[in-house]
Amino acid sequence: MAVFPVKYIHSDMRGAPVLSGTPGAMIGVLDAFLITGFGTVTAQRVSVAGGVATATLQSGQSFEVGSVVLIAGATPDALNGEARVLTATPSQITFATTAADGPASGTITIKVAPVGSWEKVFAGTNKAVYRSTDPQGGRFYYRIDDTGTTTCRLRGFESMTDVDNGLMPFPTDVQVNGGLYLAKSQSAGSARRYYNLFADSRFVAIAASGVNTPTSGRYSTPLRGFGDLVALSPAGDVWSACVSGSMLASIASGANHDYGSFSGPRANDGAFVARSFAGAGGSQGCNFATYAGSSQDSGIDTTLGRAPSAVDGQIKLSRRYVRVDAQDYTPRADIPGLLHVPQAGAGALFEARDTMTGYGPLAGRTLVAMRAGPTLDGAGVYFVDVTGPWR
Repeated sequence: MAVFPVKYIHSDMRGAPVLSGTPGAMIGVLDAFLITGFGTVTAQRVSVAGGVATATLQSGQSFEVGSVVLIAGATPDALNGEARVLTATPSQITFATTAADGPASGTITIKVAPVGSWEKVFAGTNKAVYRSTDPQGGRFYYRIDDTGTTTCRLRGFESMTDVDNGLMPFPTDVQVNGGLYLAKSQSAGSARRYYNLFADSRFVAIAASGVNTPTSGRYSTPLRGFGDLVALSPAGDVWSACVSGSMLASIASGANHDYGSFSGPRANDGAFVARSFAGAGGSQGCNFATYAGSSQDSGIDTTLGRAPSAVDGQIKLSRRYVRVDAQDYTPRADIPGLLHVPQAGAGALFEARDTMTGYGPLAGRTLVAMRAGPTLDGAGVYFVDVTGPWR
């Protein structure tokens, strides 16, 4: 079966790992998303007809339409591997297959597929270091210190010898002592918090606000994370590996809610690449911009009028990019999967996790809406391409 280049999970999926205000919670979410998958069930039966497989499950063990699942243990072998869920009921899912018509045999397990091509190279007590295994990537190291409750810390390294020691960090301690902050929860405790994760084999994006309920569709979830950006230089740009987070510990609320996010206009306050475009020096703070739009938040940006367009009915979309430096707006690398809306009023049209089908170069792709804005009650909206590929 096909391997799907982009994966997406969220906190309301059955069996999803819980993000909470407890040490280690973010690592648990990242382990499940990147490496192990989650929500494993054993199918009661699987049959194929006309290129579509129907898996019958125990009631309540279903999967979300559009999610990518991993099937194992089936005969014929053509059923095994990744598949996207086409339809779902509480006790059945369907997915496309090249297997011949007829019933399958074996102990057939189904789970939400991990992203794959990521490894956990070092681990400690509530600490972890992740690295892409994609041979086309920069293969930098990304350290999560999850010993805190309301936030965890994020930092990249060019090389590491164990979970606590590495060379050429980004950001450095001078830039942000201890690394950037990622939101987990507004308060300490085991209550489940709202999140959305997106990734390919080289980049991980985390949309989480730490809000107190997993169903807060209007709460802003700034996009942060780590990995290789989409370098624009034909010769390559390995140093455009990036981390994004807040420079402040209090990121779950307040006027600076989206500082340091890939999706916000204030990324120079919490985004760092491994080195400059020329490869000189070390960690460099970076600034983001959008090809069409301004410094306003996505979905409340008035550059291209109101949404939808009165001329063609479209929601206008623009990629965001990292600039060469603070003084030079030349695009250096694009943010994978992220789409900015340079129109006002878009936030009133979409709630979090609403979907839209792309058009033009994005035709046929599913775009998932996320709330945007500098406060918890985000007035804007941005989109993430969950079909891909991003590169």
